[in-house]
Amino acid sequence: MFSMLMRPVAAAIVLCVIILLVGNGVASLLKIKKSVASVYFCGLIFSWAVTQLVAIPMILTRQSFTATYWLIVVLVGASFLYGIYACRKIRFAWPKWSVLDWISVGVMTASVLILLYVNLVTQRTDADDSRFVVNAVDILRTDTMFLTNPATGEPLENWQGELIKDVTAPWAVFIALCAKLTGSHVAVMAHTSLPLVLLLGVISVWWMLSETFFKKERFYRCLFVDVLILVTTYGGFSVYTEEVFMLSRIWQGKSVVAAFGVPAAYLIGDCILRNKGWGYYVLPVLFNPAMCLLSGMGLIIGAMLFASIGLVYGIAKKNWRMSLLFWGSCIPNVIYFLINRSLG
Repeated sequence: MFSMLMRPVAAAIVLCVIILLVGNGVASLLKIKKSVASVYFCGLIFSWAVTQLVAIPMILTRQSFTATYWLIVVLVGASFLYGIYACRKIRFAWPKWSVLDWISVGVMTASVLILLYVNLVTQRTDADDSRFVVNAVDILRTDTMFLTNPATGEPLENWQGELIKDVTAPWAVFIALCAKLTGSHVAVMAHTSLPLVLLLGVISVWWMLSETFFKKERFYRCLFVDVLILVTTYGGFSVYTEEVFMLSRIWQGKSVVAAFGVPAAYLIGDCILRNKGWGYYVLPVLFNPAMCLLSGMGLIIGAMLFASIGLVYGIAKKNWRMSLLFWGSCIPNVIYFLINRSLG
């Protein structure tokens, strides 16, 4: 019983506290303006990018999941330790908000909690469970990565079928990693803990976007997030709507690409065009591998988004040298695409 009670606590520590500290380390190194939202945003992107950059060569050389797991833990752990070190510069002060600000933040917090509750009760299994969840279970069971037939459980000599896409977009490895770190079963991680974490990431992007539109007007920023939550919560008039896809299957990589990745790419591009700091110029280098981890769709969309942002930057700023940076950040996407084609 004690073990069962500790698993949710472990999930909260690993997927919230540790990711926040990892993000604090990344934001400190990149000199990005810190807030809970921006720190969490950086933590997710960095964790996904490290998982992608480590997992691909380990998968292609048929290394064990255990070796991959420890290598990722060490690399992410370095940022975690730096994040703890950077906490020494944080100074907490009671916010001097107006009554309207307190009410706005309180209503937004309630809206977030309602959205998380709706997410928990709308999670459902579907055909993709037989791919992502089963792959993650097999990764932990066999200590290999994508070398097991998910339909029969039999070992495979070579990658085939849907597994070829997973080799270059190993989202199941991240699910297995989270399950192993927290001691949770893969199905519980995929349908309970991870969706809440990913939704908090989406809300972090919304909150950061609200500053782009409304500057420091806290009331309108909260209202912006409230409206998006309202639309998401009550937009499920069809199983084909984005709202249903986001709430019921946010744990799947392709849903994270749509709900988190696309608005996050716009956010990074906007911060760069507004010259909000040199750290945002580095984020595409992390963001594109992170998008590749999520889905094969993320591989294509990430490259398209930052290739377009580079073009817009070159035209708007008349600085084509910086455009090369954006186009260069798409090189991992091209490499993973070529690997995928060669395997297929």
